[in-house]
Amino acid sequence: MRPFNLQAEQFMQNKPYAAVSTTPRQGIHHTPARQVVRPTGGIFRGRFPSRKSGRTVAFESLIERDALILFEFSRGIVSFREQPYSIYYPFEGRSRKYTPDFELTLASGAVMLIEVKPEEKALAPDEERRLRRIGEHFSELGVPFRVLTDTEIRSDALLPNLNMLFPYLAKPLSRLQRRLAVAPLFDEPSLTVARAGRRLGSTQDVWRLLAQDLLTCDMNQPLSESTELSIQNREPCDEELYF
Repeated sequence: MRPFNLQAEQFMQNKPYAAVSTTPRQGIHHTPARQVVRPTGGIFRGRFPSRKSGRTVAFESLIERDALILFEFSRGIVSFREQPYSIYYPFEGRSRKYTPDFELTLASGAVMLIEVKPEEKALAPDEERRLRRIGEHFSELGVPFRVLTDTEIRSDALLPNLNMLFPYLAKPLSRLQRRLAVAPLFDEPSLTVARAGRRLGSTQDVWRLLAQDLLTCDMNQPLSESTELSIQNREPCDEELYF
């Protein structure tokens, strides 16, 4: 946990979110539907500095914090907010209240609702039945709903890779800098981290371009000097999610 907190502190000191435009839906003054970060109990709670959302986003567990890393790096997501609103849905003869953990705004402008749960809890018969009914309710409203478990969030090498790249989001490149940054790599016939590092001057420069979506690679494999890279040349779409 400590390395992540240090990275988050570094991110905040650089204040990259100050230049990010926001809308009322995702704005800096978003008020969750219920209190998210409470001072009581032994559960790990905190705030995640999101450049995409233009503010810090509250989380209530380590699993939620890890999910926020996936949201921040998923090209198909342009912003997200915690505890967006509460709804009532019918379940077992009663009206029940439910507040999604997160609302994601996708590249197309569509929204997706997310519930983050430990897999063991999500698969418990009573909870599985409840979540299925919630999903059906949102489906009737035409809103996609997804349950993300710790097993999905923490699979393969993806999360460690993104945690390593996270500090390199701290100083976003300007539009001109983005155009110039990859210019030394255009004529490289077989691009790897090692070769890109020699062209750019350091491996840290490679990590920065990966973090800021100027380079791309298979993030489900551990990053190394032999990792094959390509220059990012596609516009984001809703399906480009890390989950």
